[in-house]
Amino acid sequence: MTRSPFSTSNPLTPKEHVDGATENFRFAEWLHDSSGADSPSKERWAITLLFYSAVHYVRAYLLAEKGIVINEHKALWDLIKYDYPLINRPKGAYNFLYVASRAGRYYFKTFTKADYDDCRMKAANIRSNIESLMKKSKKS
Repeated sequence: MTRSPFSTSNPLTPKEHVDGATENFRFAEWLHDSSGADSPSKERWAITLLFYSAVHYVRAYLLAEKGIVINEHKALWDLIKYDYPLINRPKGAYNFLYVASRAGRYYFKTFTKADYDDCRMKAANIRSNIESLMKKSKKS
């Protein structure tokens, strides 16, 4: 088997995860707001970027605060669902983003502006939850 030249064996730092999450969130907003990209793909990929923003915020928290590194979606979701429900507020936000991003990427679901706005709110809530949890742990 040939190893991809794009493979990486070095895990990201918490700061790199946060930086990547912020970049994904901003790019989602730019893509969503850009008038030059009027196609069904625009919302699909903006929602996918929001999901990956949430992924990296969660990974930053788990690594910085708990020393946990997870690189698989199911394992990450199981950990959030069973061990860290405070990350997932409003209840189900992370899984909602995961399902929406998969529907767009693999099944070419057409999303509306309202769908995007709902996903954006959920991603922003996850970011806020992570920031709050990290601030609390620094005070302890």
